[in-house]
Amino acid sequence: MDKTNGLYSMNVTGNEQLDDWMVVDYYDKERKPLPANAAFAVSPQPDGSPGMLTYGGDGANGVRDFGTVLFYNADAGSWRTLPNKLWGGRESVEVPAVLDNNQTVWIWGGKSHDQDQVAEPETVVVIDKDQEMSTRETVFPADLYGRRGHSAALGADGHTIYYFGGLKGTSVQRPLDNSYFGFNDISMDEILVFDIHNLTWMKRTNNGSITPSPRYLHTTTQIPGTNKILLYGGRRFGTKDPVDDFCYMYDTESNEWTKVDLPASVGAGPRWGHSGT
Repeated sequence: MDKTNGLYSMNVTGNEQLDDWMVVDYYDKERKPLPANAAFAVSPQPDGSPGMLTYGGDGANGVRDFGTVLFYNADAGSWRTLPNKLWGGRESVEVPAVLDNNQTVWIWGGKSHDQDQVAEPETVVVIDKDQEMSTRETVFPADLYGRRGHSAALGADGHTIYYFGGLKGTSVQRPLDNSYFGFNDISMDEILVFDIHNLTWMKRTNNGSITPSPRYLHTTTQIPGTNKILLYGGRRFGTKDPVDDFCYMYDTESNEWTKVDLPASVGAGPRWGHSGT
């Protein structure tokens, strides 16, 4: 699929229809078009201002600003760049971003654009409400690996991030044996839990008898006012096909999955590489 620099918006507070999308200006302050991009992280702005930030991604046509953060101000219709000076912008493709209740964006994992490797799992990238970027070094479980194509969602408590699925990958410090070009799929039983207050990791194993099939490039979205997280879509490892069991609900209290039966012919249907909010 071709990469594009097209950006669109739609007001969902009224009675707009799906054909009411509006084109968003995608030029920088010097009126140069922003480069095409794909597989980047996106989040609301940490300071609460209208707009969003994007991080990393897989550029096109030789334009590769993989570690760049772009801030978009929706009121002014303007963009601002915050270059990444942390790793030289290497491991930043197929990675999620999560905004917590303290106006901080957390970014963990991701694939290197030029090698079959993932970011070292001990390192977490942080963008604070002052729009400054830094890293936090954590103690990551010795028997686990970094990931790409995974999803993340903030728990109802506002300080716990849940990571689901994706592909575990080789990194410099943690080589992965018996991999397929450096990667292997991950059971959806294996849920990573990160406490942003204590900077600690824990692996959860699903308590129930139902487990989604392995997948990557899917989405997980917290259901407001509940302890539930909606899982949607995903790609089968080693193919370009979406998974058939494309919708589940995860309960962070009971630590169990529940399958949501939706007809494949109605609604969004099976898909991967989408976004959700």
